[in-house]
Amino acid sequence: MRLGCSDRCWSLVQQPVVLRGLQPFVRQPGHRRLRAESAGFHEARLAAAPRRSPKSLGLDVAVRPAKGPEELQAAAVLRALSFYAYPPERAYAGQIHQQMQADSEFNALIEMTSEELRRQNHAKITGQLQLIHSFCLIAVCQQLLGAELDNRLRIGSEAVVGTLDLYSAHAPPGQVLIGNSRQAAYLGNVCSCEAVRRQGVGSALLRTATAYARTWGADNLYVHIKAVNTSAEEFYRRFGFVKEKEESANDAHYRGHCLDGVEGKGRTALLRLQL
Repeated sequence: MRLGCSDRCWSLVQQPVVLRGLQPFVRQPGHRRLRAESAGFHEARLAAAPRRSPKSLGLDVAVRPAKGPEELQAAAVLRALSFYAYPPERAYAGQIHQQMQADSEFNALIEMTSEELRRQNHAKITGQLQLIHSFCLIAVCQQLLGAELDNRLRIGSEAVVGTLDLYSAHAPPGQVLIGNSRQAAYLGNVCSCEAVRRQGVGSALLRTATAYARTWGADNLYVHIKAVNTSAEEFYRRFGFVKEKEESANDAHYRGHCLDGVEGKGRTALLRLQL
């Protein structure tokens, strides 16, 4: 089980991961200028922007658990596009890296889905209450008016325009900030297609995830974000989330969490919604 909201945060409401690789070994003319142009690229993407009406493009969004390899593949592609953004001058390297991340994410989603099915079958056979849950939610839209969309997100007449993971776990692996609740649910990898961001997709995902968490008996819903991600924090605060913990810059530096190449700048914050 993997959560990504602080390190990868799978974004309408989540933060992109800063990439350190794929730098050329030999400096070419203009290399220093390109790096300067890229400075602050990811932080600028996290800045809050005015929210548009969900009805502005006539979106009709449905949220459901992802089923089958096609839907999981589309969710994986959307996460790669959302969390591994590159500035225009590095577009070619970005496309290669995004495809690698999409393949990796697809394999992880297949594993998570298979594990959830095994837990469900075990609960049915034994009659025991299923205590651990994890699955991928997707937001799909029948039509997109005037929106440019990556063809890999289209499945027949539908398009996957948003996705997140929902877990029931007391202590998610890979995170240093753990919620105080012992009946907690966690959001991970929350993102939406850039063409429809700030049009209600994230809200629809969050409402559905909250409903699932309540049926599981969770008393608090948590999400990890970058502390500098004002866009994500504003979004979650509208739903009643409050900040419970925040990682120090020193801790983030020790863990190698950076933003735009600045060590420690990518520190994590933990937000909580009481259910």
